[in-house]
Amino acid sequence: KEGSWGERTVGDTTSNNDPSFVGNTINNIVLFRDRLGFLSGENVSLSEAGEYFNFFRTTVTQTLGTDPVDVRASHNKVSILRSAVPFSRNLILFSDRTQFQLTGGDVLTPSTVSISQETEFEVDSTTDATVSGSSIYFPFLRGDFAGVMEYFVSPDTETMDGHDISAHIPSYISGSITKMASSSSDPTVVITSSGLTNGLYVYRYLYRGRDRVQSAWSKYTFDTGSTVKNIDFIEK
Repeated sequence: KEGSWGERTVGDTTSNNDPSFVGNTINNIVLFRDRLGFLSGENVSLSEAGEYFNFFRTTVTQTLGTDPVDVRASHNKVSILRSAVPFSRNLILFSDRTQFQLTGGDVLTPSTVSISQETEFEVDSTTDATVSGSSIYFPFLRGDFAGVMEYFVSPDTETMDGHDISAHIPSYISGSITKMASSSSDPTVVITSSGLTNGLYVYRYLYRGRDRVQSAWSKYTFDTGSTVKNIDFIEK
């Protein structure tokens, strides 16, 4: 049903202004730390804690820890935020070429929130990233083919870093990636692409300590004329 959205009950457009997505295009939606979030332009807007449909302050005489959060990803280039993934208590934000990290300490409040630029990798922003194990996987384009980047916290620098897990198969994933899904119990990422509408690609990996001992790609092709509409893991 239609959401029952909160309204401005205190203050005015100066002391309790509209959230940044009002009047602008919403690029994506995310749930993070008991808040509903919208990505719009270079901003991420998070609702009042525990009140997913309220984006206004409930008092203007003081700043509450539960107040909505609305912050901009500052960069020397225009960075329209396309998607977001909760990861390791933080929120990873993706624009077409830049990755940001939204942090908020132990308790996310308007006074503790901050956004930092992390890395600059090309991203195919038409498809959301997926989390598998201790890494995020997101797609990028390589001419007429697609690739997959693994994004993780570097154990050496404790900052975000990434590497191309499809570098050894540059012409394997045909077209652009249309969906990514990962198993919560198995080191497996499954993807569909525009170049293989009647099949799917499977990436399986295995770590032994810090060493990756398996990085294997394969694909399944179904009957001619069939079309894979969607993929997801349920229970397993």
